[in-house]
Amino acid sequence: MRRIGLTVPLFLLILGAGWAARPASACEKAGQPFVLVLDRTVQVGVSSTYAVGDLTTYSINCAPANSPIYWSSTLNGVSTGEVNAFYGQSTDANGHWSATASSPWQVAHLGRWTKTANVGGLVVTVPFVITPRLTVDNSVDGAPWYTVGSSSTYRISGAPANTPIYWSSTLNGQPTGENHAFYNQFTDANGNWSAVAGAWQPQHVGGWTKTASIGSAPDTTVSFQVIPSLDPVPPFAGTTVFNDFSNRVGVYDWTTASLIDDGADQVATLGGHALHLLFSVGCNPQGSLVGLLTSAPMQEAINNANLKSFVLTAFDKTACGNNAKIYVDPTLYNDPNVYNAVVADYRDLTTNLYQLYHGTGKKFILSNWEGDNAVYCSGAYAYATDATFRAACDANFPVLYKGVPDPATALSGFKRWLQARRQGVQDGRSWAVANGFASGVDVSFAIEFNIVSSLKQPSCTVSFNNATCLSQLNCTPNANICQAGTYQSVLCDVIPQVGYDYVSYSAYESTNVSSAQLTSDLNRVRNFLGTSNVLIGEFGYNQADSCATPQNVRQRTHNVLNAALSWGVPYIFQWVLFDNNQFGVYNYALQPQAMACYYQNRFAGGGYPAGSCN
Repeated sequence: MRRIGLTVPLFLLILGAGWAARPASACEKAGQPFVLVLDRTVQVGVSSTYAVGDLTTYSINCAPANSPIYWSSTLNGVSTGEVNAFYGQSTDANGHWSATASSPWQVAHLGRWTKTANVGGLVVTVPFVITPRLTVDNSVDGAPWYTVGSSSTYRISGAPANTPIYWSSTLNGQPTGENHAFYNQFTDANGNWSAVAGAWQPQHVGGWTKTASIGSAPDTTVSFQVIPSLDPVPPFAGTTVFNDFSNRVGVYDWTTASLIDDGADQVATLGGHALHLLFSVGCNPQGSLVGLLTSAPMQEAINNANLKSFVLTAFDKTACGNNAKIYVDPTLYNDPNVYNAVVADYRDLTTNLYQLYHGTGKKFILSNWEGDNAVYCSGAYAYATDATFRAACDANFPVLYKGVPDPATALSGFKRWLQARRQGVQDGRSWAVANGFASGVDVSFAIEFNIVSSLKQPSCTVSFNNATCLSQLNCTPNANICQAGTYQSVLCDVIPQVGYDYVSYSAYESTNVSSAQLTSDLNRVRNFLGTSNVLIGEFGYNQADSCATPQNVRQRTHNVLNAALSWGVPYIFQWVLFDNNQFGVYNYALQPQAMACYYQNRFAGGGYPAGSCN
């Protein structure tokens, strides 16, 4: 696309102009909003950020059908000279249009932009920001983690030339005191700069942001973690008391592969016997589920004598982002080679689990991550209840999901993925029975969902009362959770068609209201599915919320755990073992947070409150 006096990225996709007298698209007729979004839009009206060198995809949805698109833009509040410009682009019969720029953003484009589309007399504007590029080299498992004693290399490109650099930073969300600090550093004549920082020290452990301010360009920020070491938790060699609580209640360890053993060691040290952990294959180079299982950190985690039950949130190689198609694309599984490869990956994982652990009494449940979120732009509740989030998701869906047109199609692909996974587990189990490896170990298959009510009954919203620091459900949920509703859900439209040993509920929709709501929703799930094999794969409370106190977090968690155990869930898992002073039982400096004393007491058979842990 050309603008007078300023050259910016051209669109690769040019659709033929089609003049019409404002034909209405189907979603326009349904009253859905006409939106223009970018591929990084999370919510309509909220600015997305791009760095110099990035490409942008623009998408229009719910506009008049078969209508020409006219473009205007501003940079830093001033018109670029592009005013109702026409480039031969038109919406399709569904009022949709999307295209990716053919060239990346340049230094000349730094600043705060608006882009306006006029279609059939309807006008919509999207804001976004172009910043210099700030990167920090990666050191652990290809992710931005650093260990004490290591150093980081910072690089800036696409910035104003020969310009001073000012630095600000936060640690665990709090300012470090470095605020617009100048260290006599300047970009070069090409707008580039790099330097190696000093070694990280023990007092630096935690979650960091570093922000560079360079001339008149918008600030650019990078985030990363500093951890004590690659083996911060010593192996736990003993065993602790086994009781109903410690057998059924666990913690979720969602961390990088080389640190997974440390989470297991920490849960074992606390006295727990159940662990929910991320089980995601490496993608560069491409890994396999068996390769991950037999890796040294994973073997140390699973071989811990104090841990008996594991829920594995498994991502196989079809979920790698470098694939041409996303794993929820149903056309991916039309290729029998792909479908059979998924089956084989889970069959081989299952047979290896039986071979390695028969006779140990260990239990493994292979699950997925929050199925509803997987197909609703990582925000199924927001999709159901927030029109602006839904509009952005719908407009961006083919971009975010690599050509999958809509959530309903993605849900059908998600179902096929689960069917392949389940077949693999069943094949592996049959092999174990036939070859004498099935005794003293159990490998099961679960499907995780995270919405009970809102997708079928979007009027059921949760609001937060700042005065009482409590949430409330603003409706009476239908007793029949899967009556004909507005949107499809994993619980209603996938699980009955796939089959399972367990279902896993990531239960925030219920636990954010109350423990009583959780009990009610578990009853509704049991009534629909006809099974009590419902585990709570994840729940928790943010200790960084303005209303949260350690006592508040512990009491709400205590209420949920007691309600779930009384109902009869086989397992329930707290989110999360490690993070930066938010949900974590520990922070990355291994300092105990609100829930650490609680679990230490209750895993040992004690009650709550107990002593100073109240």
